[in-house]
This record gives sequence, C-alpha cells and structure tokens, in this order.
Amino acid sequence: LLGLIGVWLFAAQDQPVPPFLRVAHAHLSWWSMSLLISSLIMPALSLKRQVKRIITAGAFFTLLLYPLFVVLHYYSVPGKLSLPLVGELFVTPYGLAAFISEIVFFIAMVVLSLLAAGVRFPRLLNNINEPTRYELVSNISVPRKLFGVYAFFLSLSVFIGLYILTFFTLSYKPISPAALVQFHTHVGMFAVGFVMTILAMRAIGAAHSKWQLTYSVGVVALTATVLGFLIFILFNTHSIVWVGPAMLYYGVLVVGWLSLFGKFGLSALGDNYFHFARWALILIWGFLLIFTLTGPYLSLRYNKTPDFTVTYKQLDGGIDGKHVGPYPDPKKDYLGTAPSKNTPRGLENFHLSPGSWRIMADGNC
Repeated sequence: LLGLIGVWLFAAQDQPVPPFLRVAHAHLSWWSMSLLISSLIMPALSLKRQVKRIITAGAFFTLLLYPLFVVLHYYSVPGKLSLPLVGELFVTPYGLAAFISEIVFFIAMVVLSLLAAGVRFPRLLNNINEPTRYELVSNISVPRKLFGVYAFFLSLSVFIGLYILTFFTLSYKPISPAALVQFHTHVGMFAVGFVMTILAMRAIGAAHSKWQLTYSVGVVALTATVLGFLIFILFNTHSIVWVGPAMLYYGVLVVGWLSLFGKFGLSALGDNYFHFARWALILIWGFLLIFTLTGPYLSLRYNKTPDFTVTYKQLDGGIDGKHVGPYPDPKKDYLGTAPSKNTPRGLENFHLSPGSWRIMADGNC
C-alpha cells in the first residue's frame, strides 16, 4: 500500500516520493520476510508460552506502529541532540519511538535465530515444547548452523542500517558513500534468500550431498560479498569486487530453482497439494531469477563507483531533514530516484519491486 501511494504521487501528482514513504515501504516489506522465517522457527523451540505471546504480539504491533511513527517524525519539528563521537542529531519523540520499536523487533528476530542455532537462553525456555494452535508445524529439518549464519548476516545488515541512520539520516547529511545503502539492503536480502533456498531444498527432498554443497557455497558467497562491499567502499574500487561474489550467490539461487524440478532428489510425498506448491514455486522462482539478474547489469554499467548509485538518490532540497543534498549529478534539474536522465529508472524498478514480490511469494509457498 505504501509503495502504491508513492507511485500515485509520482505518476498522478508529479511529485517526488517522500523519503519517509520509501523507508517505511522498504523496511516493512523486508521485515515481514524476517518475521516469516521466525514464524517457521518458533514452533520448533521450547519457548515459554508467555514469551511466544510477547514476541507474536510485539511483532504485530511493531509492523503497524513503525510507519506511523516514521510519518509523524518527518512532519514534526526536531530538536537537537549532541552525542560524543557522533555529533549533532536532529531527533523527535516519534523518531525515538520508531527507533526503539525496530531495535526491539530485530533483537527478537535475532534471538529466535540464535535459539534455533543452538544458543541457549534459559530464562526464555521451557522444559517441554508445546506448540500453540496458531503455529505452523512441519517435519522439515535443517542444520542448526543455517540459522547461525542467518543471524550473523541479518545482524550485520541491521548494524549498517543503524550506522546510516545515526551518522547520516539523523545528522541531515547525504549518505556517503552512496553504496552504503546497497551494502545494507543486499546483505539482508541475501541472508533471507539463502535461508529460503536451503529450506526449499530440504522441503523438496534434495539429496543430502546436494543441499550441503549448496549451503557451503552460499556461506562462501555471502562472506565474499560482504568483503567485496568493504573493499568497494573503503578503497573506491570498481563494483566488480562485490558483483563477482554476488553472482556466486545468484548461482545458489539457480541451484535452488533446479532442485524444485526434482533434479537433485524428490520427496516421496506425492499428494496434489505438494506438487501444486512445487510448481507454483518453480514459476515464481523463475521470475525471481530474471528480476535479480538486472542488479549486476545496473552495478556494472552504472553503479561502478561507491559514490554513484541508480537505486538510491537524495534530492537537492536544502538542509531540512527530508532532502539533505544530492549525490554527484550532472543534471541538477532532474527530480527522481536515479542520479541522471541517462540512467534506467525502469530497470531499477524492475529489479527492486517485482523481485521483492517474488521473494515474498516464495516464502509464503
């Protein structure tokens, strides 16, 4: 809904999409995927019933209240807060509420992932696992270490986001280098896609050696992508240093898609629902591979330096906390999400929105 409002503002009203609308739209979309993974984790954990209720209710209300707090923050008059090592921040009570809600939400998501990975938090656990009637219970098993990897890269993505929020967004400074935004989003998205791939291969009945190899390659791809981004940002290199490892991650997605055809083994379960869900996944996943492949093209053709990115643009509107300054742009009169008139905004949208829809559809299947 938030995304459609943004499209309407731009297409029908000829107005740039407000930054708070973009932020709330993107965050809620991807938080829902993290929440979906947690909903698959929680039934297998011996959590106390009150802990389950608090996490479930808290996550639900966070997804409702966060966009409200963000909107109110952007339309409020901020006060100045000076912090050591950080400098001057422009804050509001609503912004603080949004910040606290997202921190609590991700602490809960990471703790659930760590519990699934085998880390024990005795005060949260019960002696007996008693799933409630609302929980999704399945007989699919995956190695605990999968969720340890997921928790690490999800935490890294959140940390980068908090760094951007503290040192740029709340300081009314343009995000520099611009590639920090890509670093933040791609690490989180890759972590979600990695977990979904292994879950799909286990659910479909892929052979142990095949999904185990896919898991190992996926961990290498995620780690190499993070290192590539660090080199790209810190040493101002060509984007190939992170796009190369990201293509290895793309290979993991391709293997996951092929496994849905039964190439690496197929579960003995043969009822109609099983095959309907499998072929639905094949169709959705196939589209995902097409949309995802647009990203490397954009990065190698346009986003070749860390200061220039097609997928994120700050408008030139003065120091008001909403339009905090432009990136290098030869066309200063251009109001849009791409840095210049010569960059493909259509491909940008083709990569982001439909790709996100397909990942969420995969998760629901």
